[in-house]
Amino acid sequence: MPVAIAPPLKTHDSNARRNPLVKIAADAAEDMVRYASEFGLTPVARSRLAVGVYGQPAPSKFDGLLASPIRRPSDER
Repeated sequence: MPVAIAPPLKTHDSNARRNPLVKIAADAAEDMVRYASEFGLTPVARSRLAVGVYGQPAPSKFDGLLASPIRRPSDER
């Protein structure tokens, strides 16, 4: 029997109560969707990975400092 249509439980005084298995299954499904989006397994998460969530950072005034080659005195000859 699928969990979504689990029959209600009856308490000791014959009142119907929702089956706790339905809540557990719903919570697990919600967690799986959240995990899937974190690991890039949903279409929206894949598009974020392809484009980049934050885009390109703004250029810094120090960008050329480390990117330039190091000149040594022996290279100047």
